[in-house]
Amino acid sequence: MPPYFADRRPEALATGGTIVALLCSDPRLDLRKILVLDGTPCPPVSIVRVPEGRATEAIKAIATMQAVLNPETIITTKSCLDCGMIHVSDRDVRDRLISIAPGENDLIENTKFGEIRVPIKEDLTVLRASTWIKKSTRLIGFEYDTHTGVLDEVQYLKPDW
Repeated sequence: MPPYFADRRPEALATGGTIVALLCSDPRLDLRKILVLDGTPCPPVSIVRVPEGRATEAIKAIATMQAVLNPETIITTKSCLDCGMIHVSDRDVRDRLISIAPGENDLIENTKFGEIRVPIKEDLTVLRASTWIKKSTRLIGFEYDTHTGVLDEVQYLKPDW
């Protein structure tokens, strides 16, 4: 039986030993099975999932996790090559959303939905710039190849980090 959260929280707050992971909605991306950090199997991970795995959509949830669990690391991971959003254009998403919510036409037309080739670095930048995320938090970005199962770290470090 898993431990009760109330039992685990004091240790998490004291040690910061947990990880918060921002993931896309792709169920093939099971970070608990594929992640090894510094040569050791994955420690406890709290997962935040949103379509496309974008930090701008998840910042409130990530900040809440940071306040509750005090993680020392936040990871953003995206599947590459076969991400579901690669197979859908912004126009397709917009057309479908407009048919669902025709009164939101202007908002929908001015929203970007797909194009996930570069967002790992963008998400790291959003997380680092957020006043809700502690500056001491380690930020790591990964690209996950859904065909090979390979997880590659995205090398990105801004000079002021």
